Amino acid sequence: MPNQDKEARFNAVVHPSEGIAHGFVGTAITLTNDEVIEGLVFSMSDPVVVVSTGGVEQLVPKKRIKRMKKMKKKSLMLLADQLGFTAVQLADLAAYLESYQCSPFMSS
Repeated sequence: MPNQDKEARFNAVVHPSEGIAHGFVGTAITLTNDEVIEGLVFSMSDPVVVVSTGGVEQLVPKKRIKRMKKMKKKSLMLLADQLGFTAVQLADLAAYLESYQCSPFMSS
């Protein structure tokens, strides 16, 4: 975050699909009953291990999977309004992110 300006950090919260970080591209898994599970695939073994928003881990047997597609344009992160942020809370978050200093022990 130190290399991002205030606007970029704020935009990442308000519009998370505009910039998806490398390694965090989700996968949409369509099941044989046409239900869709979205999340990060952690294992392609049988069962496939998917972690969805909120950290919910799901084990999906391969025989239940109709197709899998990378979600290159949609973030798994919920939008600010879906998280219940008010305008004041977003302003507070932006101020916090602007003042946030990385520890010298953390990589940037």
